[in-house]
Amino acid sequence: MIPSSPLPFLATPRRKAFSPGTNSDILKTIRPFTASKIRKSLLFSSNVGTDHSLLSKNENEIIPEIEEYQTPQHSVNSDYIKDLTANFLKQFDEALREWQDLSLQKKQKNEKLIDDLLNRENVLYSNLSSIKGKGDGISKKLEIERAQNMDLENLINSIQASNKELSLKAHKLRMKKDQLYKDLHIKNNELNAKKKMFSDMQSICQTEVRVLEKLMGLEIISEKENELTFIFTRLTKKNPNTSIKIKIDLSMFFYKVTYCSMVIKSLDELVEQLNESRDVGTFLKNVRYEALKQLSE
Repeated sequence: MIPSSPLPFLATPRRKAFSPGTNSDILKTIRPFTASKIRKSLLFSSNVGTDHSLLSKNENEIIPEIEEYQTPQHSVNSDYIKDLTANFLKQFDEALREWQDLSLQKKQKNEKLIDDLLNRENVLYSNLSSIKGKGDGISKKLEIERAQNMDLENLINSIQASNKELSLKAHKLRMKKDQLYKDLHIKNNELNAKKKMFSDMQSICQTEVRVLEKLMGLEIISEKENELTFIFTRLTKKNPNTSIKIKIDLSMFFYKVTYCSMVIKSLDELVEQLNESRDVGTFLKNVRYEALKQLSE
């Protein structure tokens, strides 16, 4: 049976110790070492039981015994050694091949990893160049956008200034509007008061006019809006067909004579009194009286 691994030797072969002549100078030099070291090592390392009686002998007695010491003989089969060596070399070759395969696989793996890293490096370089190009384009766009932003800021500032001016103008216009509303309200109140007064006067005049028409032969005609025409008849018994025609305008809320068929000297004073008193009946009576007075002269 061939063992799987070589076995260590049970004992180390001994060589015959070399001893120079007793009269040599070298012997004097190495004798203390030989007596103390070699003797003890030989005695304690041999397969034979240690003879402690040798330790009590002096060096002159021990040296001849050391010179006569022979190495022990070991009987080892040469075929066994060959088989053991062949098995060891076979196992060594298998282990070596395994290590070679592992190193080759590791080398291939490392080469593949290096190729991948080189490819990634190339991709990164290409990406970096493209990123640099894009960065240049982006920087140009940023410069253009900065210029546009500056223009927009200037435009916004001008718009804000114009807005402030417009807000001031709008505030002034609001104040004017409020004042106009107040004035309009006052005017409306005055107009309503005048309309009421006019309606009251008109109702009074209608009653008086009916009386005057019967007594003085007065005829009232409304040809236009805000205008009345008064015609006086039966002024004298001698000339009953003689008549006086007077037109009065009421559009401006005060009385104004626009036409008179007869020149009456005191007509302006009578119109002024009419605007102060608002008494149309008295005005008509005074006009008839002045006309009759001038006709009788």
